[in-house]
Amino acid sequence: HLSNMNEVGINTDAHYDFEDSVPAISCKRADNGSACVFSKNIITDLLVREPEKAPNDYPAHGASYVRVPGAYLVSPQSGNSWTTVIPNKEYFINFLVNTKNSGMGAVVMMKKPGAGKSEIAIPGATQSFYSNNGWTRQILSFNSGVATSVKIYLGATDTTSDRQVFFDDINIELVLEVNAIS
Repeated sequence: HLSNMNEVGINTDAHYDFEDSVPAISCKRADNGSACVFSKNIITDLLVREPEKAPNDYPAHGASYVRVPGAYLVSPQSGNSWTTVIPNKEYFINFLVNTKNSGMGAVVMMKKPGAGKSEIAIPGATQSFYSNNGWTRQILSFNSGVATSVKIYLGATDTTSDRQVFFDDINIELVLEVNAIS
């Protein structure tokens, strides 16, 4: 049956591992969408790059990963960047997550462009994940619906918390389809 499976359409360019010296990430407040406030800057405050001083377990992939404070929504994409998708197709977003000692879950949310500069959550493409024993690989499946572009947002289940959750190695992949057997 594997010979009857093939990838239909284009693969996305959404592969984020935070290993670049200055990865294109963006941030907004979870409660009102306003700008995030940083002690130093977005890269220094949100990326964990020194595993020996890490606030949690050693990273499962590479040496860097993203820290998401409970009050923020962080995107591994720059503010005006979107990932191209094919409308009405099934996609998987797979990622590493760590909620150990945070007392809350992690949230992954997919949005599409709305009118003007607004963004709209894609129905069925928001889910909470718990990884209380350290790093685990998780998968969220979603249908792109009418969207031709999407943006990933990473957050937490408790948006009033000063605690944080962690993500790494994020990928969006088109689901393989099975050809009809003739």
